[in-house]
Amino acid sequence: MYLLSFDPKSSIIKTPSSTHFSSLPLSLPSNLTMSCYKGKYADELIKNAAYIGTPGKGILAADESTGTIGKRLSSINVDNVETNRRALRELLFCTPGALQYLSGVILYEETLYQKTADGKLFVDVMKEGGVLPGIKVDKGTVELAGTNGETTTQGLDALAQRCQKYYEAGARFAKWRAVLKISHNEPSQLAINENANGLARYAIICQENGLVPIVEPEILVDGTHDINKCADVTERVLAACYKALNDHHVLLEGTLLKPNMVTPGSESPKVTPEVIAEYTVRALQRTMPPAVPAVVFLSGGQSEEEATCNLNAMNKLQTKKPWTLSFSFGRALQQSTLKAWGGKEENVAKAQAAFLVRCKANSEATLGTYKGDAQLGEGAAESLHVKDYKY
Repeated sequence: MYLLSFDPKSSIIKTPSSTHFSSLPLSLPSNLTMSCYKGKYADELIKNAAYIGTPGKGILAADESTGTIGKRLSSINVDNVETNRRALRELLFCTPGALQYLSGVILYEETLYQKTADGKLFVDVMKEGGVLPGIKVDKGTVELAGTNGETTTQGLDALAQRCQKYYEAGARFAKWRAVLKISHNEPSQLAINENANGLARYAIICQENGLVPIVEPEILVDGTHDINKCADVTERVLAACYKALNDHHVLLEGTLLKPNMVTPGSESPKVTPEVIAEYTVRALQRTMPPAVPAVVFLSGGQSEEEATCNLNAMNKLQTKKPWTLSFSFGRALQQSTLKAWGGKEENVAKAQAAFLVRCKANSEATLGTYKGDAQLGEGAAESLHVKDYKY
């Protein structure tokens, strides 16, 4: 048995002189000092990611595609035209008092360049309210060949150029949604790996161009599985994602995670918020590095009130939580507002009041202080589940 020692100055491994060799050259990897992105935006990325994760604040996901927002508008008998899309978004972004509860808003490309009726860019409205504008950059899902209808997300082509353009327009973070499903044989390891690698490639491209990437591996709630199955799949998916992010040298301090909550399938009996909190936080503890500043949960088709109560239970849970647990809700922040508005100018104040209620409730939930006392507007307790949800 030989005892070896390493001299870092000469990069030589030395052995006792009694052996038949005195030294071996050591080849050090050329990228040894590049464990993660250290480019010109590094400090800005870290600062912005931490800001988005400020306790008491969260993200409004208003990044519905033109087709998806059309479905929302049709539910209240409003035509899907640019003026109506702008009106809805202005209603949300200009609600008095709402922006104090938000740290970010995810926009669709159209909205990044839209203005209020008075001619002010939505981006400027957000900046003045202390809210960072974000942008959806994926191009939707396509079927992954070799699987049973599983998907991968497209949009990597020319992503760097688009990120540069969005940064110049004022965006400071981005979102990319990967989608996985639970069934008897799914998700396959192929789908897990492909989606993890896609998220990692997106993330490093965003960072190289100044945008904080939100990593969103959504596991759909569709199915009859129990909460244990969801926990198992969530842990496998998150572990694969962080392995891929590490492989691609992503700066974790300059990222955010947007996962599903760990819940039973949509066709299974419900469990309490306390159980969901325990399973969800445990899945994160087992897989998510403390370097990531915040988790911004998606609502995944839960009702407005369910999503808020589950988030609140997580923040009340007495256990190790090295990250902020917050929200990035779309439907779970907008449903009551949409119904109150109904596309009518005379209902704007009523709709904004409903939106303010949900923003305040979720702000309290990030602190574990929500008491379930938000006045329930029309639709607040309504399930928002849509099977195989696309947007």
